[in-house]
Amino acid sequence: MEEEENPLEREHTLAVVLPGGLEKMATVHGSKPVMDLLVTLCAQYHLNPSDFTMEIQSANRNDISFKPSTLIGAMEPHRILLKPKGGEEKIKRPYMPEFTVRLLINYKKNHKAVVRVNPRVPLEQLLAAVCEKCEFALESTILLSANDSEGPLNLSRSLDDYGLRELYAKDIAEAPVETPPLPSKEQKQKEKENRGLFGLFRRIKKKPEKVLCFTLPQLSFTIVRKRCVRSRF
Repeated sequence: MEEEENPLEREHTLAVVLPGGLEKMATVHGSKPVMDLLVTLCAQYHLNPSDFTMEIQSANRNDISFKPSTLIGAMEPHRILLKPKGGEEKIKRPYMPEFTVRLLINYKKNHKAVVRVNPRVPLEQLLAAVCEKCEFALESTILLSANDSEGPLNLSRSLDDYGLRELYAKDIAEAPVETPPLPSKEQKQKEKENRGLFGLFRRIKKKPEKVLCFTLPQLSFTIVRKRCVRSRF
């Protein structure tokens, strides 16, 4: 009798059931560990190994117990099922890039910023990205259209709803312009004194100026013009 070939040293043809029920055939060497087979199959069918587990069945479709290091040839399986962890709802779908547009943000008078966003989602989902770009506080920021006469935009609506690709961001909690401090008591007193002196000077200026004229032997001089009072010594 011919000696039977060691199952660990030969190829095994297996049925592989992919997520969704599609069945493929695969040839696996008996010396390959179960975990290596999982990685190989996931790479072949563009799946993430961390999201899937394997069920291994015999020819009569009974489940076979195994460890990650168990060799395929030691079990002589006939069927392998790839199943997503946590149920069918977690099956990875082909990656579809999110549709985004270029949004121009105006803020702080002449400042501008650009961010790419999804125009179909509510504005409340874009507010965090806008605030990060403008360095505004999330809880006190409002969004306005170019003509802000209608007030803040409704955050439950989207850019597409408004037909906008440009908007204004405003932080309503920004500190107001500082007003000059009120004058102290000393400053008030000083200003009062200055006003008093100024009034006194004005009154003195309005009075007619007196003129003193002095006549000395062979000498005559005038101190101030206008009225003249003669004195003789």
